[in-house]
Amino acid sequence: MPWAYATPGASALPATSQAGTVPAIVPSAHPTPKHAPAPTPAPVSYPPPTVHLTVSTYSGLAPLPVTADATGSNAARGIASYVFDFGDGTVIRPLGSTTASHTYCQAGRYRLQVIVTDNAGVSSIGFVFVDVTPRVPPVSC
Repeated sequence: MPWAYATPGASALPATSQAGTVPAIVPSAHPTPKHAPAPTPAPVSYPPPTVHLTVSTYSGLAPLPVTADATGSNAARGIASYVFDFGDGTVIRPLGSTTASHTYCQAGRYRLQVIVTDNAGVSSIGFVFVDVTPRVPPVSC
């Protein structure tokens, strides 16, 4: 009988290691790469507004007229508004103007503050203290 050569085919038997164990089939640790969308550029970071607040006077006898001035304030995106809080319950808001005036009728120490908001809605606060002393005899406002 002549020799016949057979082409080896796939074996139905599992492969074994030299130790005689059947190795487990582990899926690839590297998944098929997917095409990621192009990265979005990082948003531009702007600093908050810079507040510069001055007042016409920092102390005096009641009734004390005071003008608050935030003209030196600035913001990279432009300033949208100013809110002046005189510390005695008087709040003037929102203004497009850089100044506001108020008269303090009662003696006391008041925290006068301005909130500057830029066109993106970011705000910064600056403040000063105003000292009002009583007048003798008292004068009404």
